[in-house]
Amino acid sequence: MKRPRDSMSLKKIMVTGANLSLAMLVMPAQAEGQPQWRSGADLYNNVCGYCHKPEVGVGTVLQGRELPVEYLKIMVRNGFNAMPAFPASYVDDAALGELSKYLASLPPLPPRPTPPPAKAQPGGSP
Repeated sequence: MKRPRDSMSLKKIMVTGANLSLAMLVMPAQAEGQPQWRSGADLYNNVCGYCHKPEVGVGTVLQGRELPVEYLKIMVRNGFNAMPAFPASYVDDAALGELSKYLASLPPLPPRPTPPPAKAQPGGSP
């Protein structure tokens, strides 16, 4: 007796689903020994820099600031304003330590010149 096609399709879907589930369980175990980010520079250039590099001008400039790893951890884990939160599964604590060292190694930006005070307009109120 032949099985209906629907039964075979369902069986294939279940086998595929089981294989994918098994792969998802095995992948984190294989990746545990390897850090996701090669260095603090790698993390900065591939994640943080999209907003925080001075030439981008979106987020606060981090370059040359000696930000403690505890501060970075709070900001990265919780997010702030438009910055999203990043879980430890994406940016681990060791990578944040490397990021802190890297940011401190960069030269600080020179301070911006302050604009001169506005002159009073003739005919304006005193």
